[in-house]
Amino acid sequence: MVDKETAEMEREGQMIEDFSKSDGWRWIKDRFTEEIMDLQSIRNIDPQLSPEGVVLDIKARHTAVDILLKMIQKVEGRASQHANNKQVIRIDEEIIYFEKEN
Repeated sequence: MVDKETAEMEREGQMIEDFSKSDGWRWIKDRFTEEIMDLQSIRNIDPQLSPEGVVLDIKARHTAVDILLKMIQKVEGRASQHANNKQVIRIDEEIIYFEKEN
């Protein structure tokens, strides 16, 4: 019998794995990727900005790109971790065995 905390982690991991395989996630990831590409483009920098303003704008863009990339990595990393860690737990005479599911 798995404890409540482990069961909740398993449920959440499965939910994220399922979500990462969905059309909804693919759509969101595509929109994030488009935003990242747009933020990394210099064509969107206001030519009227002072040199200091350009530096601040680039720093803000870098921060936004970093946040979006980390969000993608967090979702896909958690889904991959769950997929790789699926295990069957068998308790036999006070020994717990972890076996990979097929």
